[in-house]
Amino acid sequence: MTQGRHAVTSRRTAARRTLLTAALLTVVVLTGACSSGADRSDADLNSARRPTSSTTAPVRSTTTTAPRPTTTTPAVPAAGFPAGWQPRPLEWRRCDVAERTECATLEVPLDWSAPTGPTVELAVGRRRATGDRIGSLLSNPGGPGGSGLELLTYDAFSTRVTRRFDIVSWDPRGVGASTRARCGGTVAPFLTNDPDPDTPGETTALESAAADVAAACAKATGPLLAHLGTDDVARDMEALRLALGGEPLNYLGFSYGTQIGQRYAQFFPDRIRTMVLDGVVDTSLGYTEFLLGQTDAFDRAFQRAATECRSAGADECGVADLVASYDRVRAKVELAPLPAGRRKVGPAELATAATYVAYLPDGWAELGPALATAEDGDGSGLLALAESYYDNEGYPTYAGVTCTDT
Repeated sequence: MTQGRHAVTSRRTAARRTLLTAALLTVVVLTGACSSGADRSDADLNSARRPTSSTTAPVRSTTTTAPRPTTTTPAVPAAGFPAGWQPRPLEWRRCDVAERTECATLEVPLDWSAPTGPTVELAVGRRRATGDRIGSLLSNPGGPGGSGLELLTYDAFSTRVTRRFDIVSWDPRGVGASTRARCGGTVAPFLTNDPDPDTPGETTALESAAADVAAACAKATGPLLAHLGTDDVARDMEALRLALGGEPLNYLGFSYGTQIGQRYAQFFPDRIRTMVLDGVVDTSLGYTEFLLGQTDAFDRAFQRAATECRSAGADECGVADLVASYDRVRAKVELAPLPAGRRKVGPAELATAATYVAYLPDGWAELGPALATAEDGDGSGLLALAESYYDNEGYPTYAGVTCTDT
């Protein structure tokens, strides 16, 4: 999860120091989703004529179109995909994931370099096209650790798309209803540690809790932990394409899902019909550079929220100055946690609440009132925001993918 830290002297937001501190100090990482993917527009996927490619780093959406393949045989072994490998047929059944959804299980190798060895199961969901079908549209919501089956519960596409495409998504390896990564009960306690330790004791506690998570993940997840990386997921997507009939791939990836798409395009460039990437991860960056870029983005989002709060006024925002209020609450929780029903709110919950609202177009309208009640001694509002961001079940996969990839 992305935890944050506010620096009083620079009026920075909840993300800057801690992202770096956590990346350097912990065995597992604290940072969360790569980008919000908030600008989820319907790409015109129906068009038969498309540009060859368009990839510009600052742009929210990227479309890449490759020539239609003349064959549906597996990719060359250089891509790490075994020549001649074919999946078992998908057996679709009605399921309660979402309205009009069918589910199936795809079996793929645990280790793609050993295709006849142990396997993992991938949970797949599909909503059939309602009209003149032209193919399947695969999608991934990001994370790492985001559930594709959960994505199917949202009405994310217009009828222009759902009429022409089967909407397909899956829980990647390690996630949700697929073969899961697990870390026992260590994640929740880990996330309560001060993500920006100010004392040797806080540093030791953070490092110790991180080591507990890593050890528990290794014990509970076993061999899968070494095979959660993006390369494996990209090969899984090729297996899913084959299982769906071998049609050229149509893919929409949000946030970390863009990293899956980019890796797939490197491995299987001649298998793609259309690929849309929203909230593009720059895979040329090192991990520290990536964290710095993400931190800057959270910083700008918080400053925009503070400006909008001032414009709206205290009656609507809850506080007159979002940054000043955050400063005061931060000082309080550094001394002692705030009560929040039967729970407590400390630096970690405060930072996570501020991080969460950065993903929302009007996050100030939620953070302001929560800070106001916190200044009165009640941390319930902040805890609710933090809980909206935490996904303790998805964290093992997030940590496993990030540590494997980097």
